[in-house]
Amino acid sequence: MDRSALYVGVDGHKKGWVAVFLDDEGVVGAGCYEHFEALMASHGKRGTHGEARVIGVDMPLGLRADGVRHADAAAREFLKGRASSVFNAPARAVLSA
Repeated sequence: MDRSALYVGVDGHKKGWVAVFLDDEGVVGAGCYEHFEALMASHGKRGTHGEARVIGVDMPLGLRADGVRHADAAAREFLKGRASSVFNAPARAVLSA
């Protein structure tokens, strides 16, 4: 496997982070990490699993007061037929309730 050709998708869970990675040949792997720093030590620059070309983190950035994010709407448009797989980030007021 050309370890410099890794693509990594990352999401948080209650005990840390989960990562799914693949290379240009379609070889897939996965790992769980207690801390984001450990994930980066494995997949970031000079990582133990190689240096990822792309690391995509599933995390809403910048919660809006009205709860409508343009990125979510664009993702739904792009994923016609699978738009229900895009979940809205909550409005800021919801998190403080």
